[in-house]
Amino acid sequence: MRPIWLIGAVVLVAACSTVLANNARQQLNKQCEEKGLQFVEKERTTREGLVIASASVSGECVGPGDPRYVQPMPQASK
Repeated sequence: MRPIWLIGAVVLVAACSTVLANNARQQLNKQCEEKGLQFVEKERTTREGLVIASASVSGECVGPGDPRYVQPMPQASK
């Protein structure tokens, strides 16, 4: 019984670090969008332990003059 609990805990912690990274990315996207820019991710780091999970996401906001900027798709007219 014990190995099943351990596997479940490891899977749960791994999912937690992914959720943390996704939440961080969403917050950075929102901050850039508020400035009329897009977030470009440069680095993502996740760490999992048996009890603690951590994640970090870094990048920068870019605008239309930057080659990494992706033009928004035109809105379809109804």
